[in-house]
Parts: sequence; C-alpha cells; structure tokens
Amino acid sequence: MKNIWFVIQREYLEKVRNRTFWILTLLGPLAYVLLILLPILLTSFGGKERIVSIKDINGGFERLKDPDSGNLYFVYQESEINEDNYGDFNSDALIIIPNQNTLNDFRIELHSKESLGRSNVVSIKKILQKRLEKLRLASIDLDRGLYEGVREKLQLKELISSKKSEASAEFMTMFSLFGVVFMMLLMTLYGSMVLKGVQEEKKNRIVEVLLVSMKPFDLMMGKILGISLVGFTQFIVWVLGIFIINLFLMPVIGLSAIEPMSTSNMGQTPEQLQISIKLMKELMEIEWGTFLMVFFSFFLAGYFLYSSIYAAIGAMMNDDSEMQSMMMIIMVPIFLGYMISFSAAEDPNSTMAFWSSMVPFFSPFVILSIWPFVPVWQILLSFLVLIFGVILMVKLSAKLYRMSILLYGQKVTLGRFFQILFS
Repeated sequence: MKNIWFVIQREYLEKVRNRTFWILTLLGPLAYVLLILLPILLTSFGGKERIVSIKDINGGFERLKDPDSGNLYFVYQESEINEDNYGDFNSDALIIIPNQNTLNDFRIELHSKESLGRSNVVSIKKILQKRLEKLRLASIDLDRGLYEGVREKLQLKELISSKKSEASAEFMTMFSLFGVVFMMLLMTLYGSMVLKGVQEEKKNRIVEVLLVSMKPFDLMMGKILGISLVGFTQFIVWVLGIFIINLFLMPVIGLSAIEPMSTSNMGQTPEQLQISIKLMKELMEIEWGTFLMVFFSFFLAGYFLYSSIYAAIGAMMNDDSEMQSMMMIIMVPIFLGYMISFSAAEDPNSTMAFWSSMVPFFSPFVILSIWPFVPVWQILLSFLVLIFGVILMVKLSAKLYRMSILLYGQKVTLGRFFQILFS
C-alpha cells in the first residue's frame, strides 16, 4: 500500500505541475463563457443591415412585419423596380409577388446578388407563409382564431409513476444521453493518459528503476489511481470555475454588456424564449442527487476497467504505431457501449437493454442512458456485475503488465500474448 501511495503522489504531482495541464484545465471555464456569450456576440455582430424591397402586384402582402433578426427591413417600392434594377433603389434584395389566379401552389421570387443567409431566408419565408395563410382563410371565410385553435399543438408529457422526478421522460432521455457522451469522452481521455504514461516510462527505462523497489501491480494501480485524481482535480476546477462565473461574472456582463436580457438582446424570438424557460424548468426537476451518484459510480468503475486495459496494452507495446493500432481496438467496446446506450434509451425495459446493462464493458454507458426508467435493483445488480468485471480485468491486466513491462524492444505476437495470459 505504501508503494501504491508513492506512485499516486508521483503521478499526480508530475501531471499537476505540468503547464499543459493547467492550460487545458482553464480552457474548460473559458469554453463555458464562450458558449454563453457567443450567441449574444453573433447576434450583435453577426451581419449588416439589409434592405429587402417588396414588389406586390396584387396588394395582398402589404404592411408585412419586419423579421425578428433585427438586420432585415422590408420596403415597398413602385412598379418600376425589377430583378435587374433593384440595386438602384438602395436595396439588397427584392421580393416579387406576381399576379396569380389562385392561392394554391403560390410562388414568390426572392432575388439577391449575394446570399442573405439561411436564417434570414427562413425568417422571410415564415412571414410570407403567415400572410398567405391569412389570405387563404379569408378566401374561405374561416376565422383565424378558430383555425389556430384547431392547429394548436398537443402537449404530451410522459411521467413515470415509479419515479419521483417531475421532468418529462423525453427530456430525461436526452439529458442522460448527453451524460453518456460526456462519460465516453472522459473515459477515453484519461484512459489514453494511462497508456501514454506507461509507454513513456517503458521507453525511458524509468520503470526498471521503479520495479526494483515495488511490485508491477503496485506500479500499475498507483498510475491508474494517480491519473484518476488528476481527472478529479480537473473536474473540481471546472465546477468551481463555472460556479464563480455564474455567481460573479455573469451578473456584471448582464448589467453592462447585455443590458436587461430581453429577447432582442439575446437574439431569441418569443417562441425560442418559451423553449429556454421550459428547458430551465426541466433541468430544475431532475433528480440531481441520484444522477450524480449513478454517473460517478459507474464512471469510476468503468474508468478502472478500461484504464487497466490501457495500462496492460501500454506495457505490451513498444512503438507509437503499435500503440495507435491497439488504441483503436480498445475503442471498439467503448464505441459499442455508446451505440447500444442509444438503442437502449429507445426502450429502457427491453430485453436488449437489460442484458447489455449486465455486460461490464457496456454497463457504464447503458445504465446512464436508462437509469431514470429502470428499477433500483437493476442498477445495483449491474453495478455489482461491473465491480466483479473490474476485479477480474484488473487481475488479468496486472498479469499482462507484470509479464510485459520489461520486455523492451520485443514484438508482442499473438502467441506471446496468449503465453503471457495463460502462464
């Protein structure tokens, strides 16, 4: 235990004192700030003002409302304007609404010398579509209020009676799958750190000195635990950084740069604002305690499972080309678990979802995608099977690590692999 603690300290301090570690760590909160501010900056500086002339021959599209984007303005012109001379009227684009005998199969032309941008074109189309709907309703003498009432969307919110959370099942599924993606990225990142660390020590022959005073198993476990503490430190810095930004920086920005957070300043339409408010309510209704417990339990167990494999592979490989090839092989079960988790989320109580949650290589991803919808006993059983798999894999990887770490310069063939495995 003393040797493991020594390796943990060495591995942790070596990584934490590295300048690259702190650069990457501080980029996390910075990326969060950019994620918050980028939509606002893009709204403020995203495009120049454009004048769109409208040539309405029949007169049914008069007094159209300007798009909500804030950089497009409608101007009605005389009949002399056409697609060749609209630039003479200080216009950036021209909408021609021709004389048509029917409101069905209605065609409108938008002329511009350069693209107005996808969002602007969509906004223009939406405004024209609303006016066309109004004309069609008037032609059949149908009240618009009645029509909107018929078209009103159904609000269906699935609530699981066995769960306390008030968040909708659809939102919980999307949130859980986001957690699966985050777990896969972290597991791959820190697992590759273990692999590269083992191979560097093997190349530099440092491992030969270390193995004089400790067992290979102690060295492998110390390295895995040390890098896990590095990841935990990085995560804590990210959480604290985001907390400080939300507590101190965002109010300052909100008062000075953004002003009151109106829909125009945020670049949001009223519909988009309603979606944002609904999203925040759903986030507040998540069982955060249960989610964090499931996430960290299965992430740590899955990290030990895959990191032990990474460590064994790093001990067996001698050059970078071999290492890259083996990393692709290790990514196969991770990627399969990621794909299976999306299928399991479609039907959490299916036979496929249950049995895949009992496979240690897949269970960290699968359980995280279905935890809101399955019984507690299934989560606990999956975790116990995962722990058993971790113990088995750590012992197996430790054997490969012990037998391979000093085989410097020797190619690892399939025969040698099975010889080490069953020796």
